Amino acid sequence: MATLLKTSTTRAERTARRNCGNIDEKVLWEEMEAAIENSVYLTREEHYNPMTPAQIDALTADLIGAIQRAIDTSTHFSRPSNFNRPGFTEDCKEAKGPGGTPEAYTDNRLARNHKTAVLRKARRR
Repeated sequence: MATLLKTSTTRAERTARRNCGNIDEKVLWEEMEAAIENSVYLTREEHYNPMTPAQIDALTADLIGAIQRAIDTSTHFSRPSNFNRPGFTEDCKEAKGPGGTPEAYTDNRLARNHKTAVLRKARRR
């Protein structure tokens, strides 16, 4: 007798996100300076002290647009791997311990060998 289960799973959609660890700061600041120099609202003296809500809105929109354009040119999108684990944060990385060092490799090998020996001894009984 066999049981057949029909299930369907959907993959979670990955949203494109910026690789903030690799910002080209020189390009970021150059783009910000260029955006401010080319801005109608940020270069006029009267708009540094906006008086009306419309002036404040225009100044804010121009500033946010300049920041966004600078981020777009200086920060690339990350290329996530299919092997990434969701929820794995920096805290998890710290708890996992140091990796890649010869001492860590030796410690892990000794612990693995000890575990294997204990399991083999338990199976023999």
